[in-house]
Amino acid sequence: MIIIKYKKQYKKKKIINIKKKFIGLLQYGFFGLQAKTSGILDIKQLENIRRIFIKISKRTAKIFIRVFFEKPKTAKPLLSRMGKGVGNINLWISYIKKGQIFLEVMGISKNIALKTFQKILFKLPFKINFIMREVFENKVLPK
Repeated sequence: MIIIKYKKQYKKKKIINIKKKFIGLLQYGFFGLQAKTSGILDIKQLENIRRIFIKISKRTAKIFIRVFFEKPKTAKPLLSRMGKGVGNINLWISYIKKGQIFLEVMGISKNIALKTFQKILFKLPFKINFIMREVFENKVLPK
């Protein structure tokens, strides 16, 4: 028997755009995935993206996941009748706001990052934007 510690939550009707401090800035990596539109991200979708990055970069990429999956999504079992409350927790989701960076990558080249980005475009239910940090652009470093 599974003991649930947290109360089951109902689905939100509308995703509210809350302005947070460093939501649209790269903090850890050199490349990032930024949401163009609001949407819902699933654990399975993020795991699929992570596997694509690892496969193409040959395990040299360092991936930083900047979302936390705190919202449970419930589902009723098949062939069950209506009513009698909410079903069991099926999976965990996270609400992504417009402009939020939800994944950062470091340790790969720009060409490899663009190649993985083209494969990831079709895996997510919302539109994303590829951003990168401009480091040492047009600067001469002292020796």
